[in-house]
Amino acid sequence: MTRPIIKVSLKVAIAFFYVTLCSGSNDRPNNNNTRKELNDVETSGSTFLSKEDFRSILTSEVDNEFGLLLGDSSLSQESWRDYTEYEWGLARDSGEIKSRPRDGNNTLFGTRNRHASELFTNEDVKSKADKIHSRPFIFCNQEAGKSGYERKLVIEQSLSDIGDDAPRANVISNIDTMTCFYVSTSASVAEILVKTHPDLIVQPLGSIMKMRQGLLKGIVENNANKFSAELCPGVATSIENAERKWGDIIRTTFGKKSETEGTRRPLEAPDQFYWTSKKNSHVRDNLRYPIDQNIAKDLLSQPDRELAWSRVMRGGIKSDHMCMDMFEKMNATGVGEGDEIIITAFDNDSKTFDHVASTLCKLSFVATIATHPAICSMSHVPDIGVMNEEARWIVESGDVTSKSTPWLDSGLTGEGQVVSMIDTGIDTDNCYFWDSTNLPPQNWYDRSNRKIIQYFSYADNKDYESGHGTHVAGTIAGHISTDGGVTSSASPGMADGIAKDAKISFYDFSKEGGIDLPNNLHAA
Repeated sequence: MTRPIIKVSLKVAIAFFYVTLCSGSNDRPNNNNTRKELNDVETSGSTFLSKEDFRSILTSEVDNEFGLLLGDSSLSQESWRDYTEYEWGLARDSGEIKSRPRDGNNTLFGTRNRHASELFTNEDVKSKADKIHSRPFIFCNQEAGKSGYERKLVIEQSLSDIGDDAPRANVISNIDTMTCFYVSTSASVAEILVKTHPDLIVQPLGSIMKMRQGLLKGIVENNANKFSAELCPGVATSIENAERKWGDIIRTTFGKKSETEGTRRPLEAPDQFYWTSKKNSHVRDNLRYPIDQNIAKDLLSQPDRELAWSRVMRGGIKSDHMCMDMFEKMNATGVGEGDEIIITAFDNDSKTFDHVASTLCKLSFVATIATHPAICSMSHVPDIGVMNEEARWIVESGDVTSKSTPWLDSGLTGEGQVVSMIDTGIDTDNCYFWDSTNLPPQNWYDRSNRKIIQYFSYADNKDYESGHGTHVAGTIAGHISTDGGVTSSASPGMADGIAKDAKISFYDFSKEGGIDLPNNLHAA
């Protein structure tokens, strides 16, 4: 993957200098309807990230929207370029710094580059910086001889010099030749940094780019009801702040309640989604489609993306079957450091609100919410069970076809080894750990036991239902025995552990699902 990135980047750099020196050239579309002139700042080809480079950075629905479903390579490339120009138009229209750049001779990136702060007067930095209307961008720094961390510092320092009081560049990907980041800033600042740093590629993070791969399929085929929204850098600094921000996002995206009808009405957000934007709606506005299950299914296979998405929006957020009430009842919980929101959707309890309507509401919801500038990623949270039968071959070979177990086949079964564990507990009556001759020794050890030679019951001497400790112990050394006999007489199991003949020394630090750690772990 490294070589294509270098090749594309060289072309990008060449295009940058060509456009800068030959400003009268008009070989590429200029998007005159949306572009706002940045005074003396000229943009260039380095404001474009190729589809191939983007796919090497993030997995997303771009693979389908501009790849598999469009089929023809030339059509796919043309659509991607149109999409990029469209997102730049949204970024430029969303708010600009009106100051006029001025010349300067300082060098932030080296003698060939101008200092980014020299493009603004001191007064501009003081008075205009807080008025920047930020949107998410992908910044890819290709400076040779620098680590990913050093490239991050360069970008954050550049943002700081222009007037950002708390610049943040969150790493997306890092390879020897290029490090890419999420950055929230304005189109003006993004294009100024491109001008002052030829090793930088910058592109707006559009709504389709934010939708993680498998999101649409998860909704259509698996009726996904739980979603993860990653907030952009600097949007929130705590869980409480993130949850409050999410409320603002819902209000600004879907509008206020109607005084006459008591239901929410969407504002312009659905029209900012690329396939259903005004740019692509010239033949769709007067069309009406019946709401049926084929609308959602067609979204996964219909090459005409404008048609497919227009039908989804009309059957979802733009319909009259109470999608807005569904959105309003969604439960949102902040996690981590306030940089992620987990959203749980509940089906409307109206008798007229069926599964098809619910699916279309959720599809139109994720597409619309992805247009919001505070959101950097949308994905579905799949239901994860505690079944563990596939773990051994995944760890040993990862070969989905053969499901081979080369360690086990070579005789590496863990025999004669003891594994020490600290976890929530072990269900000692489970057939993978059961010993018919001896109970697990409490707070001392007995090497003659079949599986558990020591169980230190600091919290208690059991695991909670579907407990984590039982799951992990089974992955490591579980070995089924229908009669609880010694290892040699144990029966083959469909989910034996990786070291199935190893024994376990266990420390229980959980009571009723809670964690109870000793003050001194070394003494324990």
